[in-house]
Amino acid sequence: MSKTYDELNPAEQFRTASVAAGFRIRGEISGNEDLLVDGSVEGPIYLAEGQLMIGTSGRLIGDVEAHEVIVAGNVKGNLN
Repeated sequence: MSKTYDELNPAEQFRTASVAAGFRIRGEISGNEDLLVDGSVEGPIYLAEGQLMIGTSGRLIGDVEAHEVIVAGNVKGNLN
């Protein structure tokens, strides 16, 4: 089960970007850090060395390329 941002230790918080519940993003997201999605994302996500965490309230419509993917919410797309 993935952690919410508040459950991450301080070192993880500084390294983890997040899309909070209530936010909706449309478009491509790319980077080298970890990403926590508790909101809604429509578009592809590319995290070269990062981990993608879809929280329980998270929703993603799009393909993913990441080092690791953890899904507790809803994903519609291909995971690589």
